Amino acid sequence: MADKTRKLSPEQIAAKASAFLGERVLRIAAPGGRSRGSFRAETASRSLIISVRPELRRNQREALVLERLSPRTDLCPAFIGFEDGILYQEAIAGQRLGEAIRAVEGAAKRALAAKTVRSLFELQEAGQADATLAALPPIGVSDNWLIGVAAGIAELATALALPPAPVDGSALIAAITVKPDRFIRWDGRSGNAIVSPEGRVRWFDFEFAACRHGAEDFAWLIGDETWPVEAATMFELVEENWPVTRDQDRAAFMDYLALYTTMHAIQRLLLITREAKRRGWNATAKIIKRDLVGVRPDMAVRVAQVAQFCAQRHPLTQGFDATLKAAEARFQSLLDQAGVTDQPQS
Repeated sequence: MADKTRKLSPEQIAAKASAFLGERVLRIAAPGGRSRGSFRAETASRSLIISVRPELRRNQREALVLERLSPRTDLCPAFIGFEDGILYQEAIAGQRLGEAIRAVEGAAKRALAAKTVRSLFELQEAGQADATLAALPPIGVSDNWLIGVAAGIAELATALALPPAPVDGSALIAAITVKPDRFIRWDGRSGNAIVSPEGRVRWFDFEFAACRHGAEDFAWLIGDETWPVEAATMFELVEENWPVTRDQDRAAFMDYLALYTTMHAIQRLLLITREAKRRGWNATAKIIKRDLVGVRPDMAVRVAQVAQFCAQRHPLTQGFDATLKAAEARFQSLLDQAGVTDQPQS
């Protein structure tokens, strides 16, 4: 079968799903837009998500992961089936994590953040316990990828006309190169999780699940421009909720988490900068509801602050401080401009 899935209309998908499920699909919609390839469907007996992504291998990867992971933990959608390149999975009930965390403050916010950290640990441990998932192909290991990540701070300085940072490129590449021997879900942003009615933080969208170090899932969360919990608090929570059965050295893990989150946050700043030039600023509510890139100057300020905090925790990135502070100041000046509001630009 070709790597690209054929384009199907919602009506065609509903017909195929009805035949596969043995009951008629009554309603089908694409809440995130058809380009994402995921549809919410309703039958007389259940709600489900039907995934028909453009790249067949992404559907195949997610099908494999959910088929093997869902019997081990309820932190992912239950696997229903996979046929003719189409994935059928449980539709998780509840509130998006990104919305839920913004609806609480103080101790309740910290408690939900802690629960989120524990859910990522639990998810990784469940995947690591499965021999097939623990041997998934690696991610983030190619020379081009490593070189691109290491060059991020220089690229950011150029993009924003900031003072350049001293970079030991060879040492940085060596430091972010790790043995890819642990199951990760990869994109651990809050837009990919739901708080269930029972209070469980459950994750979806596993098409990029792979193997790497393990810190990456937490870096995606901490560096998420929409995540309203300070980096210092998140680092505390990772240490406080460290699983006693984890077969990694905690201190070494935290060092790598600081390094990787710095580099990841820089990539998010570059993405926000590119998207702002293409489309202008967006509204917070729309970003959270539709799980869009946080193209907001206030969100960019937040990511720059995350990068600064993490950079100071690792010797290879401490020299980034002036550039990252200048980036924060640049986005703060945009935020202070009268023309920047919480409304999307046309």
